[in-house]
Amino acid sequence: MTLRHAAALALVGWYLMVPPYNDNFVIDSRAPLSQWQVFMPYDDAATCEAVLTDRVRVATTVLNHPERYTHDYRPGTADRFITQQRQFEFAQCIASDDPRRKEK
Repeated sequence: MTLRHAAALALVGWYLMVPPYNDNFVIDSRAPLSQWQVFMPYDDAATCEAVLTDRVRVATTVLNHPERYTHDYRPGTADRFITQQRQFEFAQCIASDDPRRKEK
């Protein structure tokens, strides 16, 4: 491996990405990756995957008992919160240089 390749690899970070949802709180897990949202950036894949595993665990807990976690029942607020938790069912860790992030 050349020094240039090593430097390029060192610059690659990881993003925990979640799919978009529409105004009716329907998640579009088939949307192109370029339309997904970065939930949080990470320095390496292992950390990203560990956080994703934890977020799925937390989301599952919340979704099993949403009444414990949704304290604001204004129209749409609880639905938005639940949809945001469901996004983690489809979330992925993606390298920052993944070309699919730039596709249109």
